Formats: sequence, structure tokens, C-alpha cells
Amino acid sequence: LFRSKVVRESFEPKKMHYDVVHCISGGSLYLHLLLTSKKTFTYSKIIYDSGPYTFDHKQTEIYAHQTFPITRLLPVKNILNAIHGNIASQLKDEHKSNLYTPHKKLVLTCKSDNTIDRKFVNQFIHDSGAHNIEFNKGSHANLYQPNKEEYTQFLHDFIKR
Repeated sequence: LFRSKVVRESFEPKKMHYDVVHCISGGSLYLHLLLTSKKTFTYSKIIYDSGPYTFDHKQTEIYAHQTFPITRLLPVKNILNAIHGNIASQLKDEHKSNLYTPHKKLVLTCKSDNTIDRKFVNQFIHDSGAHNIEFNKGSHANLYQPNKEEYTQFLHDFIKR
């Protein structure tokens, strides 16, 4: 959390408004930290590629298990509770309120991605009215490379509407 405080306090937006923000994987966590910083900015549309993520323990646990299989032997939820305690719970609630905004949203996912909390992402898409594109090829945070033309076209279409 020290790093989070440093990110928030040192952030200087280059512009006060952005047409589009594009978050890849846990980049949505950094977006939350920036939105809650003392120096804010606004945006009109948001793209979540392989996300969005929240500060929820379940999402962190899924990510840890997929990225570092050894963590399957560890009580990740208990470790996170010990490290973060109530602060993580507060961040989780604030982040969810930042997710459910009236901004136009595009969520890009891949059928084979086991790193995201699919139940949460599907519920988010449904509840927020986000448009979802699900690719057949690719992996977590690597949807562009195997789908260059389609990926680029979907982004172009979303930005232009």
C-alpha cells in the first residue's frame, strides 16, 4: 500500500480530460488509484482488456494461482487479509464505485483466459452495460498479438461511436 500512496501522490495527468482510457489486466487497479488521487482527470470511454480487476481477494487469488502455481499451496486470502486488512476492503468498495460509471465501456476477453474472475467480469458486463468482445485466440493480457486486425477494428469502432 505504500507504493499505492506514492503513485497517488506523485501522479500528474498530462491532460485533464482523455477521450479513451485503455486498461490492460490489473491496469484497472492503477486507474482506480489515479482516480482517487488528489489530482484528478476525466475520461469519456474506457476499454478493459483482460479485466477489469478490483481489489477483491478472489480476483487476486485467481491471478496468483494462474501466474504463480506454487501459490495454490498457500492460503492467499488469509495472507491478503493479514497484509491489507480493512484498507483492502475500503479500496475494493471505492474501486467498484469507480467501475460502475456512466462512461461507455468495452471489455475484451479471451475464452481461454483463466486468470480473470470470469463470474465477476460477466456480471460486470451485464450490470454496467459494457460491450463485450470475446476472442477465440490469445491469452491473458495478450489479446492483440494473435488478433491484430480484429482487435484494431474493434477498438476503432468503439472509439468512433
